[in-house]
Amino acid sequence: MSIANLTLSQIRADFQRRLNEVAAVGNWTSAELDGWTNRALLRAYMDLEQDTAEGTINLRQHVCWYSLPSDCLLPRFLYGPTAWSNARLFPTSMAKLDKYDYRWETNTSTQSTRFIPFSYDRFLLWPPPDTTTTVTLFYNPIPTTLSADGDTTAIPLTAQKLLPIYGSYLALRKHDFEKAISFLKEYKQRLEVVKTEIAETTDLHTTKMRPADNFSKSHHSPRFGRRY
Repeated sequence: MSIANLTLSQIRADFQRRLNEVAAVGNWTSAELDGWTNRALLRAYMDLEQDTAEGTINLRQHVCWYSLPSDCLLPRFLYGPTAWSNARLFPTSMAKLDKYDYRWETNTSTQSTRFIPFSYDRFLLWPPPDTTTTVTLFYNPIPTTLSADGDTTAIPLTAQKLLPIYGSYLALRKHDFEKAISFLKEYKQRLEVVKTEIAETTDLHTTKMRPADNFSKSHHSPRFGRRY
């Protein structure tokens, strides 16, 4: 038997419980609570990077300025065409390039080698492609806004319980900062547990191999995935 997702009304009820709110007569309206729930959902999507979409980007000769898909939250990587040996270009920034690859602007390669998200809806490719071609962008999409009481979200059930925790932090920042910080700490602690649970449930493990002289069994555990 499958486990049902939490609905917006159920998330709101948990939200009110954490804030010691009485339904319909509390300090915050349902609209305010739902607004913070959706902001918490956006934060959870960014932290978990679970949902992935892909979109086609048509590149033009000698043009380096392009638009991201309208529903793009976080770009993951660009997958190049056969002419580029199907190279994957991961996001970087001008600040990093200036610091670690200061000659990047003089690169005269015939294919683009730098993928630079420039704003929430634009990115740069450098050097500009020398031919017209197509690349595929893999990205985390913006989650669907929860509005009706029966609406549910696509993130795993264990992650859905993060929403009222982070939402409580947002609601209390201007009213009880000390308590708000306690909710933020709870969110961050719970987030690491959720990541581990998702990784173990979906059999996701680290794939980057360590040098043989430094390898230990702990590196295979997803909870230590940030070590390297």
